[in-house]
Amino acid sequence: MVDQSLLGLARRLGNPLANAGGHPHPTAVAVRDALDAYREGHRRHHTTQHLREMVVEVARLEGAVPPAVAGAIIFHDVVYDPERDDNELASADRARVDLDGLVAEELVATVVRLVLLTAEHEVDDDDALGALVVDADLWILASPPPRYDRYVQDVRREYAHLDEATWRQGRAEVLRHLRARMDAHGFLVGERPDRQARTRQAVVNIERELHALEA
Repeated sequence: MVDQSLLGLARRLGNPLANAGGHPHPTAVAVRDALDAYREGHRRHHTTQHLREMVVEVARLEGAVPPAVAGAIIFHDVVYDPERDDNELASADRARVDLDGLVAEELVATVVRLVLLTAEHEVDDDDALGALVVDADLWILASPPPRYDRYVQDVRREYAHLDEATWRQGRAEVLRHLRARMDAHGFLVGERPDRQARTRQAVVNIERELHALEA
C-alpha cells in the first residue's frame, strides 16, 4: 500500500482525494499510480522514503508544499532505470501524460519543467520553485552521516549490475560534479546560515565518500 501521507500530495495539486460520489478523484488515481512505481523491486534509494524526505525538507523551508512542487516530487523519479540516461526526460513525459486534463495546463507545464531540473540541478536565479525542488532533491547530500552512508549503500545496490571498478570510477565522477556544484552554488533556499550549514555538511559527506572510493 502506498503511504497515505504521500497521497495527500494530490490535494496540493488542487483536487480532493475523492469526488462527491466517494470514488477516487482522477488526480488521486494518477498520483497513486505514479507512487506505485517507487515500489519497483530494483529501487533502493529512489523510493517513497526519498519522496517523504523531500516533502519534509520543502515544508521546513517553505512552510507548505506549493502545488507545482508537489507534482515535481511525485513525478521526478517515476521512471528510474540505472541502465538508462534519460530517466528525468522520461519522468517528465510521464507527468505530462498522466496530468493532462486533470489540472491546469500551466500547472502541468511547470511540473514538467521542475522535473527536468532534477537532471542537472541547475536553476536560474529567479526560479524560486526550481530552487526549492533542487534543494529538496539534494537534501540527502547534507543528511547526517549515518543516513548518508545508507544512501550510498542503497545507490550501490541499485547499480549492482556494475563491477566494482566501473562503479568506483562512475560514482567518483558524479561526486566531483556534485562537489563542484556545491562550491559554485551550494544550497539555494532558506536563511544564509542554514544554507551554509547544509552546504558544509554536503561537502563533508561528499569528500568522505570520495576518499573511500579512491582508497
